[in-house]
Parts: sequence; C-alpha cells; structure tokens
Amino acid sequence: MELLITIDGSTKSLEISEEQTILEQIDHLDIPYSCLEGHCGTCVCRLISGEVDMKDSLALTDKEVENGYILTCQSYAKTDIELEF
Repeated sequence: MELLITIDGSTKSLEISEEQTILEQIDHLDIPYSCLEGHCGTCVCRLISGEVDMKDSLALTDKEVENGYILTCQSYAKTDIELEF
C-alpha cells in the first residue's frame, strides 16, 4: 500500500503494509511519539484520505476522531492512505 505523508509541508511517498502500525513504519522520519499505547497523543496526525484500523484512541476526543485525527501508534493502514503532521 502507498502512504503519502506530509511533515512540516514536505510530502513523501512510502510503501507500507497492514502488518505493522503506521508509526512503526515511519519512525525513521523522526515522528514524535512517547508511550506507544495510545495514551499520550504525541503521535497524532490527520488522516486526509484512505482507511485505517485504529485499535485505541484514548488520547483523542470523539470530535477529534470525527475530524480525521488518528494515533499512528495505534493505527494500521487498510488502504492507500494520506497523512498530514
């Protein structure tokens, strides 16, 4: 699957799988994170397009989830996705 990721205005394209969390696959891009359990919210980003399976969203409000925010440490890509940090 393809991931289009925008960090501070710069966009990159990567190949990812649904086997690992998104964060595990983009860690080399110096994405901020802390707990890896969905509690801190440090790895939050906005899902622009595509579909993910987010296991836990403890650090996010219902409104944030409704507005497309995901925790990359808890999310697995189900389709090609586009993220913005």
